[in-house]
Amino acid sequence: MMSLKELGRLLQETRESKNLSLNDVHDNIKVSIYILKAIEEGNENILPHPVYTKSFIQSYAKFLGLDWQKIGEEYTSIYNIDNKIENIDKLPTTVKEERKNYWLIIIAILILSLLLLFGIKKIIKNGSNKEIEQSSLSQEETLSQNTNVVKESNIVSQNNSTQELKSEDNKDNNEKEEKNIITQNKNNISVNSSIVLPKSEDNNSSLISPKHSLEIISTDKCWVLAKVDDENKEVFLYPGEKIVLNYNSFLEVKLGNAGGVKLILDGKEYPLEAEAGQVKTLKFTAE
Repeated sequence: MMSLKELGRLLQETRESKNLSLNDVHDNIKVSIYILKAIEEGNENILPHPVYTKSFIQSYAKFLGLDWQKIGEEYTSIYNIDNKIENIDKLPTTVKEERKNYWLIIIAILILSLLLLFGIKKIIKNGSNKEIEQSSLSQEETLSQNTNVVKESNIVSQNNSTQELKSEDNKDNNEKEEKNIITQNKNNISVNSSIVLPKSEDNNSSLISPKHSLEIISTDKCWVLAKVDDENKEVFLYPGEKIVLNYNSFLEVKLGNAGGVKLILDGKEYPLEAEAGQVKTLKFTAE
């Protein structure tokens, strides 16, 4: 004779050998997984009345392809079940009792949930009213502060605007003065043209040709101080400008940026060895 645990182990091993899960068995014979697991474990404390349990075990064995009648007899021999029960519905079962308790628990949980929900809503409503009142007060204070800040900002902005206008007027005046100075300096210099120092004329207005000439061509900004015979001349050359110095007996030239000019003496390039920014003085005499 097999025990309940041995009977359950037989059913479990057969199910696993067929690669079936408890869900597969439940879907077919409509017995809860909770009861099926108790049958396999031989846990009689969970199982319902033996009459119901026998029916469940036989259905389980039949689904697995076992001799369900023989397995039913094995279970009957364990508990000596009297199959001549007249009214099977009156037998107490753990399934029915568990279902009753289950519904009572659900109802109690629902009631508690409703009470809790009602209390939370009331607390939230009271809290929201307080927050709204505090928010209204805060907004009024903020608006008042913002109004004062805007007034102060407008005053500061007006003062700044006045100072900016004065500063712009001063700046415009300074720029105009600088432009006037630059214009005057440029007017004193012949741009993109030759500057020829004075030629002597006789009483009959006949021209006397100078003996020598020095042409200074600027490739960069350069200050030039020239002493032609007995006359001094000072000019400032910009890139692309040139000056021609005619002399009869003596010429002295001081270059502020000797590396930024090219010299042509009597039609031939004069070898000037100088670097950018170098100050150099040259002297020329008539042969």
